[in-house]
Amino acid sequence: MQYIGFNAHLLDRKKNGNLLELQVGNEYRKDKLNSDLSFLNDENVLDRPAAYQNDMKYQVNDLYLKSSYRHKIRNIALSGKLNFHQLFNNLDNQKESTQQNPFYMHPSIGLEWEINNRNSLTSNYSYTTTNAKTLDLYSNYVLTSYNTFAKGTAEFNQLTASNFFIIYKFGNWSDRFFANAFINYSKNHDFYSNNSQIQQNYTQSEKIKIKDRQTLFLNISLDYYLRSLATNIKIDLGTNISEYKNVVNEELRKIDSQNYTYGIELRSSLPGFFNYHLGTKWNTSVINTNQSLSNTNQVSFLDLFFKINDAFDIQVQSEQYYFGGLETDKSYYFLDFGISHKLLKNKLNLGVTGKNLFNTKKFRDYKITDINTSTTEYRLLPRLVLLSLEFRF
Repeated sequence: MQYIGFNAHLLDRKKNGNLLELQVGNEYRKDKLNSDLSFLNDENVLDRPAAYQNDMKYQVNDLYLKSSYRHKIRNIALSGKLNFHQLFNNLDNQKESTQQNPFYMHPSIGLEWEINNRNSLTSNYSYTTTNAKTLDLYSNYVLTSYNTFAKGTAEFNQLTASNFFIIYKFGNWSDRFFANAFINYSKNHDFYSNNSQIQQNYTQSEKIKIKDRQTLFLNISLDYYLRSLATNIKIDLGTNISEYKNVVNEELRKIDSQNYTYGIELRSSLPGFFNYHLGTKWNTSVINTNQSLSNTNQVSFLDLFFKINDAFDIQVQSEQYYFGGLETDKSYYFLDFGISHKLLKNKLNLGVTGKNLFNTKKFRDYKITDINTSTTEYRLLPRLVLLSLEFRF
């Protein structure tokens, strides 16, 4: 990849908070992509299939003008943006050259409302156009992982999307109670999906352009300080719901993907030598196509902190993982510790670190998608204790 660009940026901020921004610039990028697949017998080439070779050059020149204005009226601020892009695309693919010169705009509008000292509301709407990237365009297959091949569209595309979000905040970080709610809705008027051929011994996937994908994201977090326990409690709730389409073995499928997260944490602020941080988080995934798949994973942790004095402290960290989709060995446990002793202030430190004290030898996780379920196994380093000495001069 080769890149060169320039940008001139003007900002004019008024005393009342109004802000005018103007940017003008140009970005030039040239990408080269080459791939080769050959079947060998020793050093002899037995086959070099033409459908699995790529020789591509992709040049994009983006000449742009960006403008934005923020106008504040008492406790309300209105903002608007309007960006202009003139692109010059050139694609040399398998010795065939094509050009395209699209022009598009990016408008957006936003609102910031400080309702009072404890309540605020922020919202924004934007309409965007995205130019095709290098990995969207190559015309022949590339080996991407074991027995898995993928290729692009071999043609120019500009994808459009609309996005709206709203954020509500109650309280401030220093308050005893603080709450935050975030909602984001995005609609891809057209998007890149996959046309996949899934066979017993291999998978081939081709990018295709499809209309209408929708995603809704919602997150709520609550923080409350328990004075009697000198502990802050945090509750986090979230959901992500998507609707999109793809093609598998020549069948057009509508996908309904749902993801839910919910967790709780406790963090102490005790005045003594001891403090703790503990919590648990659950994640549930549900995918509906021509069949329904679901899976729930969970992680919990407990961290202990001992500050004996200014020169000596101990930390203990423990974690537990649970993967609901595994048939056996669904839970895994880990325990680490660290000891630090300052022998000479700002000069000499002695440390002892312990890792994987339960001597867990392997770790497996489980995931689901609309086309497969997968289990990945990792071999872990055995239990170890490390002595360290740090000297500063």
